[in-house]
Amino acid sequence: MKKILFITHESSRTGAPFIVLYLMQWIKKYQPQVEMDVLTLRDGPLRDALEPLVTNYFTVPQENTGPLRFTERIKLKIKVKQPPNRREQFIASLAASDYDLVYANTIVSIPLAAGIKRFNSKTRFIAHVHELNAIVRLLLPNFKKFDPFIDHYIAASDLVRKNLIDNWQVDADRIDRIYEFSRIAVDIDNRYQKEYFKIGGSGFVHWRKGVDLFLQTAIQLRNILTDFDQIQFEWVGKVSDKERIILEEDIRKANLTDQFKLIGQVDNPSKYFNDFDVFLMTSREDPFPLVCIEVGMLGIPIICFDGATGSQEIINQGGGVVVPYLDTDAMAKQIQTYFLDRNLLKDHGEKNKALFSKLSPEHLCPQIWELLSAIK
Repeated sequence: MKKILFITHESSRTGAPFIVLYLMQWIKKYQPQVEMDVLTLRDGPLRDALEPLVTNYFTVPQENTGPLRFTERIKLKIKVKQPPNRREQFIASLAASDYDLVYANTIVSIPLAAGIKRFNSKTRFIAHVHELNAIVRLLLPNFKKFDPFIDHYIAASDLVRKNLIDNWQVDADRIDRIYEFSRIAVDIDNRYQKEYFKIGGSGFVHWRKGVDLFLQTAIQLRNILTDFDQIQFEWVGKVSDKERIILEEDIRKANLTDQFKLIGQVDNPSKYFNDFDVFLMTSREDPFPLVCIEVGMLGIPIICFDGATGSQEIINQGGGVVVPYLDTDAMAKQIQTYFLDRNLLKDHGEKNKALFSKLSPEHLCPQIWELLSAIK
């Protein structure tokens, strides 16, 4: 393989773009003969890390939105000339670059990759799917029409793979499950000698991530734990001004202002992750979030909802607890158990550290490369 185009839905400092970054860094190091380009549907701060790895860094051109000149309108009316479609021209130019492989990262990238495949059938097309059913239905409801263009899939977890098979009728033999991967800076472990027992949550504040359920768990824990004044809840992740106003009002009315902190988006989230005692995975739908890998590598137990995240496949092995879906009362009771039994807390944390430490770029990028190399 000589030439790969990576397509990512955005260059943000979030899970799926980081997967592309880590994979491209690995290829650059271990397969230096491969030429790589990257195309992002939305530019962002990860560009600074991606650009040095590639020959070309592309962004999707905007369609012509300005008014046509009078002569152009006349030509259009008498069907002498069609208005130029910049997107189609751009896709055709990419197809003419004769990529051996187009790697579409997230379902949002699939239509553009399929467009390239339409122009150049020799190019292989692999789709790395990080989404579960609700997000697929919301963002790409016509997903099935693109399936014939896709040569192979990578699913971020068994849960993602099952969804593709059961709900979208993708052939099982065209899907490989390869877990997500990440890395984290580990600080000196003083987790058991802090002033507060910290409960962590993380992610862009959105219905899918369940920050409302995180707050509900805090309220329910206060109702059952006598020493609640020793507890602090912290949510790390981007929150819009509108959402912050709404959440801060809920926090104030619930009398939790001193013990519930919205940290916001930070350049170095590991600074906060290292300080967590327990991580609450309150997502309603999360294929295999990198934050679970990162806090797991730090030896922090995780509590999640049954059937909501692929991370459950690792947590079930002893590094945390899975509670019934949306049962925040059960989450609160499990936090109480960890607070009262520090030996159990430490035992589950050590199991998580052993399990999640295997999910690193060094361990899993070779598996992806082997798959990419095998696609004919």
